[in-house]
Amino acid sequence: MTMQETTTYEPLKGQDAPCRVRVVPQNGGQKTYFQATGYLDPADLCIGRPVEELPRILSIRSPAHHLAAARLLDRLFGVEPPDIAKNMRDALLQSLTLCHHLRNLHLMALDPDDPFPDHRFSAKPAGKRAAKAQRRAETIMRALGLAQDAAAILGGRSDHPLTAIAGGVSRFLKDGYYERLTEIAEACDPLVREIDEFFREELLAEDGPLGHLDDAAVGRPLGATLMDGGIILRDGAGKEMDKFPPENGPEKIEVRTEPWSRLPFALLKGESFLVGPLARRGDESDANGKLTAADGCRALLADLITTAEGMAELYQKKNFIGPAIRTVPETMGTTAWAALEGPAGLIVLGATVDGKGIVESIRVVDPIQINNGVRCRIAEAVVAEGLAQNRSHTDIKRRLENSLLPF
Repeated sequence: MTMQETTTYEPLKGQDAPCRVRVVPQNGGQKTYFQATGYLDPADLCIGRPVEELPRILSIRSPAHHLAAARLLDRLFGVEPPDIAKNMRDALLQSLTLCHHLRNLHLMALDPDDPFPDHRFSAKPAGKRAAKAQRRAETIMRALGLAQDAAAILGGRSDHPLTAIAGGVSRFLKDGYYERLTEIAEACDPLVREIDEFFREELLAEDGPLGHLDDAAVGRPLGATLMDGGIILRDGAGKEMDKFPPENGPEKIEVRTEPWSRLPFALLKGESFLVGPLARRGDESDANGKLTAADGCRALLADLITTAEGMAELYQKKNFIGPAIRTVPETMGTTAWAALEGPAGLIVLGATVDGKGIVESIRVVDPIQINNGVRCRIAEAVVAEGLAQNRSHTDIKRRLENSLLPF
């Protein structure tokens, strides 16, 4: 199929920023662009504000940015959080990871022809698919509800955040919440295993509704993740290439803008790179060096199980109680950098403040920028495969949406 005019696929569900895919005729063929149509520069919100407000302000990007900003405050004030504070932050990050992955998986599990099935018609032969789709959706939503409950208990994006206190936490949990967190962890584990099973055995099967995710492949990019306080860069085969601290981020990570997209691209060594569940599992690289959306989906599922297992271990009362110790800052630096391995991948923050603690400059490099290049390549491969197979506009759009969600 040859494109004779510009074709646009929008809106695309589930993306962190409003975006679209445009296919433009070019030199007798076509060029595919993944375009972010809306993007907010954090500097517009943060410069001129007291540095203590960064966790609250940056949470507009994602709840995980809230935790990254809390780490930035620790570095700026030169304090070390006590064990209880670390455990609460880790516990909140686990609940946010479940929320992030389950939302994406729920969107992928929806039947495009019948996204809101009615179980009352499941007795009819034609209603069996709807009944199965509804059971999948209900399982995911039960797990998501539990994860959201845990995030609310542990602080999340509340007006007075539990986790945004430099060097500690603002209060202990209320009575009854310790037991509730244990209940949530125990309930999540079997649910996520059930979700993993029906995705792998039904949805991702060759003849399943998501079997097409293996159709379009791109070369496996570099991957970056945070480990032991340093950012590790791996090649497409999972071999470690470089390791550097967050403060070296400006020297290593280039942020480039393109005229056809509002969202900038983050590059390492001049190449696009990948963060998130797939980068965290860099040792499981495909032998042929190829990357598909199905690989991203399987990495989401594996990360989901690992997180649920971690919650079962951490969500115990003994990990959230102890002496009421808080390290009170005595001095303040002028520049600080911090990094966090968030649900969607690596977040790197840097800020400079004046003598009164007012933000003078800030830099945020996060998954929405880093994975932008990979999403461009995935979109190009999906469109090329769809046009070669003469698929309809609606079918290509659905395939784009599901293929981009894992990244």
